[in-house]
Amino acid sequence: MRWDEPCSAMRRRDGQPCEAPAIKGGFVCRRHGGSARQVKFAAERRRLQVVLMDALEAFHGVKGTNREFDALRKVGEAQRRLEDYEAKVAELARARAKLRRLRAAQKLAAGRDQERAGINGRTQEPGGATEPSAAGGAAGSAGLVEQLTQPAERFVRPSTEDGPGAGGTQRPPWA
Repeated sequence: MRWDEPCSAMRRRDGQPCEAPAIKGGFVCRRHGGSARQVKFAAERRRLQVVLMDALEAFHGVKGTNREFDALRKVGEAQRRLEDYEAKVAELARARAKLRRLRAAQKLAAGRDQERAGINGRTQEPGGATEPSAAGGAAGSAGLVEQLTQPAERFVRPSTEDGPGAGGTQRPPWA
């Protein structure tokens, strides 16, 4: 297999084939999907298979000569590389599946926590009764208003002057 073959994809505008070189072991260039993970994996696997086939052909070409052992060793190395690569890809697939399961479990747990807290700011009691939480509900909204007005009261200071601003307080800086 030649590694310098052009991309097999067609250009959208004029319908001519893409002239960019395909990725090593693949059929498309980076622009037409050669950067995708699954395409890279398939291309590397295909490249290792070609190396193995070349080593087998070389072995059959020198069979019965004094170079037979070296050719057989190269076949074994190529086969080992291919098997190691396939094992690595399988391990990576298992790790990705485990990560997906963990993320789904985290998402499920977060959803349960939100259900317990309640979307409307009310907490669910085990008996089914609800009570307002500190962040929402009728009693909680009064506390929230107090919290929001406290910073404004901090800027209201008694005035010591007798003049046009003499009313006992000064305006906050943003008013």
